[in-house]
Amino acid sequence: MKRTIDSFSVKTVRLRPDPEQSTGGSDTEPSTSQVVSSPGLETASSDNEPRAMDSEAEPTEIKKGKIYTFRREWLDQFPWLRYSKADSMMHCTYCKECGKTMAGNTAFVTGCNTFRIETLKKHNASVKHTTCRDKCTAQVPPLPAAFQRQAAANASSDEAGMIIKFNVAYHIAKEELPFTKFKAEIILPRKNGVNVNPTYSNDVACAQFIGVIGDTLKKKTSVEIANSAYMAFLIDGDTDVSTKECVIVYGRILQRGRPVNMLIGHIEVEHAHAQEETIIHPWPYLKEMFSYVGMKDSSYRIKCLLCLPRVTELLAFKNSPSNLKKHIERKHVGHLKKYEELTLRKRKRAPETLPTTSTLRQTTLVNTRAVSQRSIDKAVMKFVVQGLQPFHVVEQQPFRDFVKELQPNTKMISRLTLCSMIDDASMGMKKAVTEAMRGVDHIATTTDCWSARRRSFIGVTGHWIDPNSLKRCSAALACKQLRGSHTFDVLASALNDIHSEFEIRGKIVRTTTDNGSNFIKAFQVFGVDENNAVGSDGDPGNASQPGEDEEDQEGDEEVEFVDVSVPLNEDDGLEFQLPQHQHCACHLLNLIATVDAMKATSNEAYKKVYRSTFGKCNALWNKCGRSTLAAETVEDACSLQLLRPNARWNSLFLAVERLLRIMKEKGEGAIRGICTNLKVPMFNPAEIAFLTEYATVMSPVAQATNILQAEANAMMGWLLPTINLLTIKLESSGNQEPFWPGDPELIATAILLPKFRTTWTKDESTIKTGIDYIRQHIEEPFLQLADANRSSSSDDDDFFSALQSSHAQDGAKQLDGYLACSADHMDLLKSFPAVCKLSVKLNTPLPASAACERLFSIAGLVFRIYAASKKAFAALGDQCSNWLEKVIALGADGAAVNLGRKGGVIALLQQEAGDHIVPFHCMPHRLELAMLSVQRDNPMMAQLYDLLHLIWKTYHFSPKSMRELRVIGADLGVNVLMPSGVKGTRWLPHVSRALETFLKPGQFTAVYYHMDHLAGSSANADIAGRAKKASAFFHNIMPFIRATYTIVKKSIEDATFVAFCHFITDVFSGISKFSLLLQRNDIILPQAVCSLEKLLLTTEAMVARPKPNGRLSEFLADMRLQRRQQQEEGDTAIYKFQKGEASKLAGDDVATKLTKVMDATIKSTVKHLNARFRESASESDTTKAVKCFNIFNHDSWPENQQDLVDHGADDLGFLLDHFSTVLRRNGVNTELAKEEFVSLKLLIARMFKDKTYLSLWELMLTKEPYCSEHKNILHLVHIMLVLPVSAAVCERGFSTQKRIKSDTRASLHSDTVEDLIRISVEGPSLEDFDARESVASWFSQGQRTRRPNYYDLAI
Repeated sequence: MKRTIDSFSVKTVRLRPDPEQSTGGSDTEPSTSQVVSSPGLETASSDNEPRAMDSEAEPTEIKKGKIYTFRREWLDQFPWLRYSKADSMMHCTYCKECGKTMAGNTAFVTGCNTFRIETLKKHNASVKHTTCRDKCTAQVPPLPAAFQRQAAANASSDEAGMIIKFNVAYHIAKEELPFTKFKAEIILPRKNGVNVNPTYSNDVACAQFIGVIGDTLKKKTSVEIANSAYMAFLIDGDTDVSTKECVIVYGRILQRGRPVNMLIGHIEVEHAHAQEETIIHPWPYLKEMFSYVGMKDSSYRIKCLLCLPRVTELLAFKNSPSNLKKHIERKHVGHLKKYEELTLRKRKRAPETLPTTSTLRQTTLVNTRAVSQRSIDKAVMKFVVQGLQPFHVVEQQPFRDFVKELQPNTKMISRLTLCSMIDDASMGMKKAVTEAMRGVDHIATTTDCWSARRRSFIGVTGHWIDPNSLKRCSAALACKQLRGSHTFDVLASALNDIHSEFEIRGKIVRTTTDNGSNFIKAFQVFGVDENNAVGSDGDPGNASQPGEDEEDQEGDEEVEFVDVSVPLNEDDGLEFQLPQHQHCACHLLNLIATVDAMKATSNEAYKKVYRSTFGKCNALWNKCGRSTLAAETVEDACSLQLLRPNARWNSLFLAVERLLRIMKEKGEGAIRGICTNLKVPMFNPAEIAFLTEYATVMSPVAQATNILQAEANAMMGWLLPTINLLTIKLESSGNQEPFWPGDPELIATAILLPKFRTTWTKDESTIKTGIDYIRQHIEEPFLQLADANRSSSSDDDDFFSALQSSHAQDGAKQLDGYLACSADHMDLLKSFPAVCKLSVKLNTPLPASAACERLFSIAGLVFRIYAASKKAFAALGDQCSNWLEKVIALGADGAAVNLGRKGGVIALLQQEAGDHIVPFHCMPHRLELAMLSVQRDNPMMAQLYDLLHLIWKTYHFSPKSMRELRVIGADLGVNVLMPSGVKGTRWLPHVSRALETFLKPGQFTAVYYHMDHLAGSSANADIAGRAKKASAFFHNIMPFIRATYTIVKKSIEDATFVAFCHFITDVFSGISKFSLLLQRNDIILPQAVCSLEKLLLTTEAMVARPKPNGRLSEFLADMRLQRRQQQEEGDTAIYKFQKGEASKLAGDDVATKLTKVMDATIKSTVKHLNARFRESASESDTTKAVKCFNIFNHDSWPENQQDLVDHGADDLGFLLDHFSTVLRRNGVNTELAKEEFVSLKLLIARMFKDKTYLSLWELMLTKEPYCSEHKNILHLVHIMLVLPVSAAVCERGFSTQKRIKSDTRASLHSDTVEDLIRISVEGPSLEDFDARESVASWFSQGQRTRRPNYYDLAI
C-alpha cells in the first residue's frame, strides 16, 4: 500500500496548548481550519457542532442598553472554546469533559451566555481550568511510530546529559567537596569537547541532585531492612560545628550471611535526652508525597515532597486530607492517579477481626455490666493524657489486644479520632474552668517562662478559694508559645491576653513570679499598687492637679490643633493592665541558701573546708551521673542511688542528705568503699562534720521551702509565720528581734487564717498593725452598701444613708469574735461572713510560683534521642514500619542516656518492644575505659601519658620548635617524625602510635636535647615551661644520654622508665590490635570473645618474660650490646639506639623496681579487662543472653562426641526462651531447634572445624542443604551475628559529619548532611555508581516538566 502524508496525520493533535498564548494568536496554535480530534474532545470539524460560524452572530445578551454577541475570532484566540448557535451558549471542552467534580461550578461546563472577553480570559487563567486542561492533554493518543522514535531519541539524549551531571554531583558528594565546585566540574568536560548542556549547572541543582541520589540510596536501605528478619541498631550523639546536637542511627543486618551496618538517619535534636517528641504523620499512607511539619491552630502543617526543592507548606484539616488532593490536582496532575491509588489502598485495608458469636456469648455471661463504647473511648483518652503517653499508642497492636481482651465488643479508636477527642475535651475543660472562675470574686495566678526545642513558652496557672468549702482550687490556664524576645512588654501583652481570654482581668488579686528582671519590670510598668494606681510609666499620681494658677493661665494659652490619631496611637503605658506582683518566696529562699550563703567564704578556714568538701561531693555525683557502671556500684553497695543536684530548689540539700543517710545506715565504710572503687578522694572527718552541720543548718530552709511550694493547702497567710519561725530556728542566740513589722497586708493575711491568728509572733506592734489593716478594710465593702428596699425622698438622704448602717459595727464585732475563738479549722470563718470574705481575698494568692514550675515539668515530658531513632526509621517509609518487631539489640557507648536502666534509650526500647532486646556497650569504648583505669592505678603510666602530651603540645602549636627538632635530628642522622597526642584521643591505637613515634631510634635523643635547649633559651614562657617540665622528665628518667658532638654532664642514671616505656609499648601493641579488630564493621561476637581470650593470655605471659621480638626484648639486647661496646671501645662509639651509660640497668635495684612495676601493670590491666568484659556486678537476663551465645563458638566445643551432644543444652534453652517473642514471630519451632543444634554441632565438628567464624556461618546461612536442614537453629545464629559488638561506625559517621559540615559550610541542613554522609560512607565507588535510577526519579519529580535543554533552546 502506498503511503501518503495523510497516513502520518490521520489524527492530528495539539500536544500542549500554551496558556500564555491564550490572549492572542500564535504561529504554533492551530487555526480554525485545522482539525483537532481526540477521544472525548469536541472538534471544530464536527457536523453536530461547527467551530466556525457566520460573521453576523445573533445578539444573545442585552444589559443596560448594551448588546453583547459572540465573536468569531474568539475561537482562534481560545482553542478550548466551543459555541452552540442553537442554544446561544459557549462552553469549555476541557471543563465539560472533566465535569463539575474537577472543574467546579463554572458555567463553562453547562453553558455560558456572558459573551465578554474578560470572562474568557478569567476562565482561561483559572486554576481549575488549567487542571482540566492538563488532564485532557495527558490522555491524547500516542504519537505515530516516527515521532515516537524521535521523542525517545530526545529523551535518551536528555537522560544521557543528566547522567553526566548526576555523576559529577555524586563525585562532589563522594569526595566531600563544596557544592560551588559543581559548575567548574561541568565546565571542564565541555572544555574537553564533551557536549554538556549548561542547564542545571549551579550549586542549587547540585544540592538537589545529591538529595535525589541520597533518597535512592535510602530506598535501597529501606528494602534491605524490610527483607531482614532481625536487626540491631546503633546510636550515638554529638554536637556539630553549628553547636546543634545530632543523633546518628545505624542499623545492623545480615546480607548474604555477613553482618553489615547501614546508615538509617542523621537527626537534629534539641536536647540529647533519652526521650524526644514523637512526630507521627496524620496520614501515613501519603508519606511518599507529603511530610508532617507540625500544627497550626486546629490544622496540620504539611510539606509537599513533590514540590522540592521549593518548600511548599499546606494546611489540612484534622479530619480530612482534601486540601492535599486539591494541591495534587492543581500542581501535580501526573501524580493524581498515584494519590488515588494510595487512598484506595488505605480504604481497602482488612477490617479488624471481630469476635465470634461464641466469644460474645461467653463475654456476656462473664461481664455483669455492659460498658459503652463512649466510656471506653473516654477511658483510653484519660489513659493517654494523664499518663503522658504518645498518641500512636492506640495504634499499637499490644495495646489494642489489651483493650480487646477486656472488652471484646469494643471498637478501638484511631489516633486521629483520639486527637479530635482531646481537642474537644480541652475546649470543654477550658469552658468549665472559665465558668468556674466566673463564679468567684478573687483569683490569683502564677506565671513563668520556659524554653525547649528552640521554642519559648509562657505558662500561667490560676488559683482560687471555693467560697463554700474554703478549699483551694487550681487550674492550668495556658502553656503557649511565646515568640520573640522575652522583654517586659511582650510578657505583659501575653499575660494580658491570657487574663482576657478567661475573663479574669478584674478579679486577679496578685500574680506570683520568680525574680526575673523582665517580669519585675513588666509589673513595675504595667502593674497596679494597692491603691489601683498604674505603675511608674502611667502613674496618675504624678500628674499635677489643676489649681488657681492654672485657671489663671488658661486664658492666655494658645490653641494648638493636633491630629487626633497621634495621641491615640502613642504608647502611654496603659495598653496593658497587670495585677499586683508577688515575688516567689521559694525562689528568694533558694537565693538565700545558695548565693547569700556564699558570702561566708570570706572566712578563709570556712572557704577551704567548703571547697574541699563539695569538690569531693561533685566528683562523686558526676561519676554516678555519667557512668552506669558507677551508678550500679553505688546501688549494689548502699541499696540506694546518690542524688545529683540540679537547678531545682532544695536539690543540693537533698543530695547532701542522701550522702549522710548512707553514712548513717551503712557506715562510713560504705562511702569509703565507693570512693575507692570510683577513684574519688575519701572524705576526712572534718569534711564529714561540715556536711553534717550544713544539713543541720539547711534543714529548716528546706522545710520552709517545701511548705511554701505546696499548692493544695498553701495560703498567702502561711508566708510570714513560716519565715518568722525559720528565722527563730536559724537564730543562734535566744533573744529574737521582732520580725518584719512592715507590709500590713501580709500581716493581716496571716491573722485571718484560723491556724495562726495572733500566735505566730510575740511582737505586739506587728499584731496591732495587722488588726488595724483588717478593721480598715473589713469596713470598706459595707460603706458602699445601701438598702435597696428603702425609698428616700432626697438625694442627700440616699447618699448618706450608708453611714447610718450598722454594717461597720457588725464587721468589727465579727473580727473580735473571730479572734476570741480557739478553733483552728477553716470552717470557723463561715461563722463570720465579713471576716471570711476578707480572708478569702487576701489568702487567694500563692506565696510561690511552684505551680507553674510543675506545669513546665509535665510539659517537658512531652519533648522526648529515642524518638530521634524512631524518626530516622520512619523516614525509610511504610515498608519499614514494623522495624521495632525486628530489633533484638541496641549498641551504644556507656552514656546513661543510652544504656541507663531506668531512663535511658534501652529502657524505653524494652518498654515498647520487649525485654528481650539486648543492650550492648560498645567494646572498643569499654577497652578504652579499662586502660584509663589502668592509667589511674599506675603512677608511672600516668607520668608517661603526661610526658607524651607535653611533647605533642610543644611541637603541635609551634612550627618553629618542630623545625628546630628536625635540624637536631638531621645532625644526628635521624628522620624525625611529628609527635602524636594521647590525651583527648578516642581510640587506643593512637596511644600505641604515639609510643612507637616516641621510641623511634634516635627520636628520643633528639627530643631530649631540644627540650633541654628550649628550657634555657625559649622566649615563649609557655613553651619554656612545657620544655622545663619535659626536660625534668628526661633528667629524672634518663640522664645517662650524652650528645654525639657535645659533652653532657653525667648525672644520676635511671633506666627504669625507659625500659617501662618499651614494656608498655609491647602491652599497647596487642591491645591496639584488639581495638582495631573490634572497630571492624563485620566483627561478630565469637571473634571478639576469642580475641579477648588471646589478649588476656599474652598479657599475663609478659609477667614471666618480655614479649618475644618485642620492644622491651630489643631494648634489653641493645643495652647489653652497648655495655660490651663501651667496655671494648670506650666513649667514641656510636650505637644503634643511643649513646650513653647504661650500667645501672643491670643493677639489682633497677631490675627489681622494673619487675615490680611490670607485674603491677600486668595485674591491673588484666583486672580491669575482666571487670569491663567478663565480670558484672549484677547479671541480668540480657547480659546472660550474650554469654549464652558462646555455645556457637566451635573452637570451645569439647572433643568427645558424647560431651559435644550435651554441650550448651541449658544455654540454648535460655536463648530460645529469652528471644521467644521474635522467634515465634518468624515461625521458629523451638523443639526442632534443639534437635537441629545437635546435628549442627556434629556436622561442624566433623567437616568444618577448620573454618573461620564468618566463613562458617556464611556457608551455613546461604548454602543448601545446610540452610534448610537447620533453618530453626540458624535463627539464633542470625541473631548472634547482628549483635552490635562495636559502635565505631557511629563515630565514623560523626567524623564524616565534621569533615562535611565545616566552619565554611555550617548552614547545611540536617537532611543534606545525612545525604552527604550516606554517599560518602556507604555509596559505591564512582566507577560502580549507576545514575540512571536517580535520573529517572528526578525526571518524575517537580511541579512542572523537567527541561534539561532549556538554555540550549533559548540560544
